[in-house]
Amino acid sequence: VFTYETGAQLVARSIGTVSFDTSALGAGWTVGTLALTDDGNGTIYLTGLSKAGGSNTFANWIATFPGVGGLTGVGDDADGDGIDNGVENFFGTNPSISNSGLVAGAVGVNTFTFTHPQNATPASDLTAAYQWSKDLATFNAGGVTDGDNTKVDFTTQLDTPVAGTTTVTATVTGTATSKLFVNIKVTQN
Repeated sequence: VFTYETGAQLVARSIGTVSFDTSALGAGWTVGTLALTDDGNGTIYLTGLSKAGGSNTFANWIATFPGVGGLTGVGDDADGDGIDNGVENFFGTNPSISNSGLVAGAVGVNTFTFTHPQNATPASDLTAAYQWSKDLATFNAGGVTDGDNTKVDFTTQLDTPVAGTTTVTATVTGTATSKLFVNIKVTQN
């Protein structure tokens, strides 16, 4: 029997199936899509629980991942995968286990598509924005024209091509660029 930190117990675990006794949770808890994650060091984490009453904050979310240790800030990167904790929340990925982040897609004449995981309920006190750069030194917000008259706009398609994944198209107008880098910046409100 595995015990989650709230005192709730996993009743059974088999490959691909988890049974959960929600009676031990107490008032205010919601059970979403449960997932067991092994950190590779013998610790198994249970995700998919949330508590009502303002619990959809970054602080409450990061507290459900003891594997991050003291690296609990929005800009921290506890697992060293290059994706900070704020973006991990936006993606809905585990900040204590390395993830792949953005996945490049098709390149067109003036467009570039990429995908990323998407959290159905990101923390209410975080704001995410797509950014673009031609040199990895200066990043611009989507819709901003740089000094060379290059502008990049972002459009998103949630749950595309599958649920839990977002497809983003970056469209370049004005002066063309030979290189385009994209980034997601997450800030705490």
